[in-house]
Amino acid sequence: FDAAFLGLVIAGASDGLDGFVARNFNQKSVLGSYLDPLSDKILINSLALACAAPSVSLIPTWLVGLIFARDFALIAATFAHARARAASSGR
Repeated sequence: FDAAFLGLVIAGASDGLDGFVARNFNQKSVLGSYLDPLSDKILINSLALACAAPSVSLIPTWLVGLIFARDFALIAATFAHARARAASSGR
């Protein structure tokens, strides 16, 4: 648990630091605007999956399924919105 928790703390802190640097030093990019939320979703889903492992069982598997379904729906909606926006602008 200790190593996994330390990894989570480091991942969360580096994500926060990344956002701070991007906002305060005007280091924003289109690629970063897609990759940052995607990396957040990967981090949360990995944590949920690890918490539902049979040896740990901290959260029920149906909750992990719900988290995965929510993130899949968010990603699908983002792609659909981007595709519709590109089609309306003639790209």
